[in-house]
Amino acid sequence: MIDKPARIRAVHFLSVFAILLLIAITLVPANAEEMITIQRYYAPIDDRPGPDVLFYPLKTGQELKWLNADNVVHRLDITLQNGTLVSNSGSIEPNSHYSYRFEQPGTYHFKSVDYPSIDGDVYVTDDIMTMTDSLGNSLDVQVSWTPAAPSAHKETWFKVIFINPETGRNQGNITQVFSVTDSKGNSAYPMQIFTPTGVQTGAYIFESKDEYTVKSSISYINFVPSEAEAKFSLVTTPEMSSVTAVMVISGIAISAIAALARIVRASKNGKLDS
Repeated sequence: MIDKPARIRAVHFLSVFAILLLIAITLVPANAEEMITIQRYYAPIDDRPGPDVLFYPLKTGQELKWLNADNVVHRLDITLQNGTLVSNSGSIEPNSHYSYRFEQPGTYHFKSVDYPSIDGDVYVTDDIMTMTDSLGNSLDVQVSWTPAAPSAHKETWFKVIFINPETGRNQGNITQVFSVTDSKGNSAYPMQIFTPTGVQTGAYIFESKDEYTVKSSISYINFVPSEAEAKFSLVTTPEMSSVTAVMVISGIAISAIAALARIVRASKNGKLDS
């Protein structure tokens, strides 16, 4: 039989454990919806439907959705770069979606069967870094970049997804300033962006090897004023110069020639030289 103090300690332990578990669940950032939205902008000049992003970086093995936010049926073809058909969506009704899981890395092309304005690429890779900054109950910000270790003077693609932590769905109607700051505090690429669907992609070229801060400064969430900021740190690697590249290639070639010479000598002598 368990004595009273032991029961009290057990109840106390379980209560503390339950509270910690609840806190842990609350603090875990929501997962983003990997999704491209087909929509119609109803611009004065051009009201054709189109995707919200034209280039979508995605980790190998992940599923990507195409949401039809238009008022007509859409049909999509997914192809390889050489035009080989990978998948066909069939009819995507308004307010419904089509999903496809990309199991192999590579660049895929998607296009509408009926509307030439719906056209874009999905870049599937293992070389991608994803981080999430939770801004409390209001918003989670997930930023991905590829390559995972960016090189100076080479293009790095970013993907920013805003998530409603209460619903776990992507949060649209975000006004933000996306910027990149180096270790000396010099800010580059400050661009104010309105994101109607909660997903934004773009490319940036880092000028040098350095530690950078990627920042999303949010001023409006669903048209309500807000002061929130998500920060992410990354370090770029120096680009290999052409001279270094030639030296490396030359070294490989010399090693290969030396290895071939050893094989020839071994065939003549009946043994491999040390």
